[in-house]
Amino acid sequence: VNPLRIRVSLIEPGTIGSEMVDETPEQKEHMIAGLRMMRSEDVARAIHYALIQPPVCDVISMQLKPHLQII
Repeated sequence: VNPLRIRVSLIEPGTIGSEMVDETPEQKEHMIAGLRMMRSEDVARAIHYALIQPPVCDVISMQLKPHLQII
């Protein structure tokens, strides 16, 4: 799709405190404060970063992990 000036990025987020995880809201906040879970806003900022790059720059892939998430 490069000739069509369409850019594609793969963004792989780690653990996010969303409705898709089993933790309670209190557990999520504890994990976020303990750097073991990200907020959805953190991922949104990374997506925004990929979108605002100049046309000459492609963000091919991006892995986001909470600082202390066990890999």
